[in-house]
Amino acid sequence: MSEKTYKKSLFNKPSISTVAGAWVFYFLAAVLPILFLLVTAFAVFGVKLQNEIIDALPAEFKDAVTVAFSAAENASHGVTVFFIITVFFSGSQFLTQMKKDCEYIYGIKSENGGFVKRLSAVVAIGVTFAVFMCVAVFFNFENYLSAAIFGENRTAIVTVLAFTAIIIVCFFINVMLNAFISPVKIGFIHATLGSIVSLSVTVAGTVAFIVYLRLFDPYNPFYGGLTTAIVALFWAYIIMFGLVLGVVTSKKAYFRTQAYRRL
Repeated sequence: MSEKTYKKSLFNKPSISTVAGAWVFYFLAAVLPILFLLVTAFAVFGVKLQNEIIDALPAEFKDAVTVAFSAAENASHGVTVFFIITVFFSGSQFLTQMKKDCEYIYGIKSENGGFVKRLSAVVAIGVTFAVFMCVAVFFNFENYLSAAIFGENRTAIVTVLAFTAIIIVCFFINVMLNAFISPVKIGFIHATLGSIVSLSVTVAGTVAFIVYLRLFDPYNPFYGGLTTAIVALFWAYIIMFGLVLGVVTSKKAYFRTQAYRRL
């Protein structure tokens, strides 16, 4: 694939926070289609996400996640072919926009047209659904295994295993995402470095946000019924900020490698 180099990098003008804010918008538009695929994948194996994921979340995020999952579950009733196409199209919009923004982050423009980018994003959504199916199989198998082996200690052990599995899955999805949205063929080590930064920032930012909410709790009295939406927006921004920093890390690692090879 041939590329064209931009004269100016993205970060000569908009900041990382600006890109993260833009990604929040596209993420919110794509989150329900993606959650629909997640709910559908788990439902195939009879796994209830309410029991496996939502109940294990911190109280500050339960309301927002419950609302999102409830909407996805309601959408799963009476599904049509047109609805499935819409889900893949809407879900792919987020990835398509990320690919475009990464061209500016790297300062390199791919010659692949918009149709190719959209098609590759749709395929990526399909791969994501396949990953969700694999995770659902793991949870289904783990439920039977833990009940038979761990007995009364099942709840605590299952929680640890579930969060460990979630972290591992999120890491590999992050690695694949980092490589997918890059306008150049970055190596596994570059994508891994970016993913480590992304997950570290996301986890640290989430923990700090939870501590802030528990110590100060300024949202409930001020925003009232909008508190759930405000918390969800801040959490989404933390995640997107981590993703952007991960992309920037992968970019720097890639160009340093290229500079070293020229020596």
